[in-house]
Amino acid sequence: MTTPSVKARMPNSVRPALVGGWGQAVPSVLIAGALLLSGVLGLLQGSGVSVLQGSVFALAVLRGFSSVEARNWFAR
Repeated sequence: MTTPSVKARMPNSVRPALVGGWGQAVPSVLIAGALLLSGVLGLLQGSGVSVLQGSVFALAVLRGFSSVEARNWFAR
């Protein structure tokens, strides 16, 4: 969480970068979730190996955003 003292010390020039980071993170997580769901549905429908690329990519993105470093960065 961002404390008021940390937010008060954040330079104004950094705030657009923070907004940009969140602006990229949210769609990335949503797209990764959609890819993962699409991959699971494809496997259930019998598409086989062709959907594994999207599923592996989605898992990599979701794992990256759920790492301790990522959570700490977004909690600032």
